[in-house]
Amino acid sequence: MIIDVKWDDPIPANDRVAQYGDGCFTTMCVSDGKIELFNNHLQRLQHSCQRLHIEFADWDKLQRHLKERAKNIHHGVLKAIISRGTGGRGYSTSGVTEARCYVSQNDMPSHYPMQRKQGICLAMSEIKLAAQPQLAGIKHCNRLEQVLIKIALDKTHYDDVIVCDYQGHVIESSIGNLFWRKENTWMTPLLNNCGVSGVMRNHILTLMKSNNINVLESNFAIDDLIGCDAMFVCNSLMKLVPVKEIMIQQQRQLLNIEFVSSLVWLTDNLHEVSECE
Repeated sequence: MIIDVKWDDPIPANDRVAQYGDGCFTTMCVSDGKIELFNNHLQRLQHSCQRLHIEFADWDKLQRHLKERAKNIHHGVLKAIISRGTGGRGYSTSGVTEARCYVSQNDMPSHYPMQRKQGICLAMSEIKLAAQPQLAGIKHCNRLEQVLIKIALDKTHYDDVIVCDYQGHVIESSIGNLFWRKENTWMTPLLNNCGVSGVMRNHILTLMKSNNINVLESNFAIDDLIGCDAMFVCNSLMKLVPVKEIMIQQQRQLLNIEFVSSLVWLTDNLHEVSECE
């Protein structure tokens, strides 16, 4: 079942995505009537549903529906939320109706172009992410950790924060994935225990490897950020935003945003439009 909704439409109170956050979602950038990295977004939804044991069956219909919705959008956002369905007693999935997908449209955030040009400042988040390997990487609908992180962030003058887990590993920012460069190697956190494996993150990893760029995906501590000469935050809407300053252990560290902007092999391939077969 596919349901078109407006951005501010209510979801039924007995829907499990409203009751328990029992679902997953993806947020897609639309340019000139086409969805960027469309295949990647669909594959992520399918993979997420498989891991969450959500039996959504209308993949072909959803593919056609999203492509049709995108045709009338010059520059905007489509969001697809897949819910397990309605019903069920308590947490049990027994008696739940068929899975459904809510599709909504919104404007592109207006501040991203300026951030891409001027760079952003990051601090460290005091709120940590819990480890849960069964949910790691999935953009599921239970985002309470991110809500708390944003509440704390809004009380500061920083643009975003670097978020760690309780083992002290760097994971992501509040809105996207992190890459930084140190000693001629790009680094990005391994997301085996928590964090969101973003569509843009995975696209950038593919681009780096295909261009023979040294990139290391591993567990990193906060100290591994010290001495880096470039950093960026990425997601499907913001694309790639350079970081100009990070505050780590009460020390202000300035970074080279021009270096990130000069990566032509990367920045020229972030708007890829992929058509599903």
